[in-house]
Amino acid sequence: MEITNENIVVFRTYRKRFLICAVLLLCTLTTAFQINQYTSITNVIAEYYQVSSIAVNWTALLNNISTILFAYSLGKFVERYGVRKSMLVITFLLAISAVLKCFASDKNHFWLLMIAQFIPDACFSVILAIAPLIGSIWFKPNEVALVLGASSAIGLFGFALSFITAGLFFTSTKTDDIKLNLFYVSLSLAVLMVLAFFVTLIYMSDKPPTPPSLAEERRSTIRTPTFKGLFTNKNFLLLFTVFVFVNSASQLITVTINQSVTSKFRNSNGVSAVAGFLSLISGIPGSLIIGMITQSNSKYKLSLIIFLSSNAIWTLYISTFSYGMVSNAAYVLALDFIVELSFPFPESLSNSMVQAVSSIPNLICVPLFTKLCEKYGAVEANYILILMGILSLISALFVREDLRRRKADAETTPLIEV
Repeated sequence: MEITNENIVVFRTYRKRFLICAVLLLCTLTTAFQINQYTSITNVIAEYYQVSSIAVNWTALLNNISTILFAYSLGKFVERYGVRKSMLVITFLLAISAVLKCFASDKNHFWLLMIAQFIPDACFSVILAIAPLIGSIWFKPNEVALVLGASSAIGLFGFALSFITAGLFFTSTKTDDIKLNLFYVSLSLAVLMVLAFFVTLIYMSDKPPTPPSLAEERRSTIRTPTFKGLFTNKNFLLLFTVFVFVNSASQLITVTINQSVTSKFRNSNGVSAVAGFLSLISGIPGSLIIGMITQSNSKYKLSLIIFLSSNAIWTLYISTFSYGMVSNAAYVLALDFIVELSFPFPESLSNSMVQAVSSIPNLICVPLFTKLCEKYGAVEANYILILMGILSLISALFVREDLRRRKADAETTPLIEV
């Protein structure tokens, strides 16, 4: 921050923020890939390790369990120790997890696979908590949505990548081929995480020398809302509800798409890979576009209702592509709206809370979907998604646009240097 001769306050941002964001995105990519790594080939993993489809689903649902149990504690860890130490712990643990998975490629070591899988499942909630924190500390106020959008987009690409590897490397049913492919995937992950660890150790910082905005500079002087105040805020609770159902619906599709396709098509591996890839990769433009929209336009409520309307009514039946695009745009928009509305409450904690609660529904919905799919068929089971979309849309209609972070930043009009 500088003061010119004309007494105009100038807030400066630093190019180092792009390197820090890049490391975060790499961790997001690899962690998202691992969460969905085995459910994208449920039938292959179930046959190889001789376990049930429900057991394979739990490799993804461990993310829900760990988020519910540890998201708040991990969010407090991020708030207390900062970005650098948090990222060092994450990259170290993810490297350990990948090494354990190399040993778990043996068909008798499903138990070791579950232990190793718990690490990225638990780390993902920390990465999600760090994203808005990096956005607020290092980036301009109108760039925060772009950071969240990029984080969401790269996470979606990580999920989609699991379907790409399914289609490319797991078409063979030979035991030796499956074992070798599982080993090489895990080895690649280990190399990437070791690289991320050393980049974090050498280059990453907790904060820039000066704050990037007036809102960030004034954070310490503004009274932070209490938990009671936050949860008695009607707008926060409504947005909370929107985010829970949007996030739950997106995860439900990702985890169960292999089962839906397998029940309808003979060439299930190829069809599942394409359908899963489309449903996830389509979310990337949606996530980035909504970041650009909110950068220049603060009509959060109107934008959220438009995307949720598309999400809830017809897109599921038109294609997984359009569904993925609008649902993930709504995810980014709801999360950025929550950060705006809860300011100056710590972003890592508000994010951790909504992620934790949004992990609860699918502990019920995923097993329920599996049972409904087996008994009635995939089409009937997917009505769960319609219900989630309708509930999120109704909640969004009653939200009031209370953009506290932008109000705090707009009390004066400083210049911003890059």
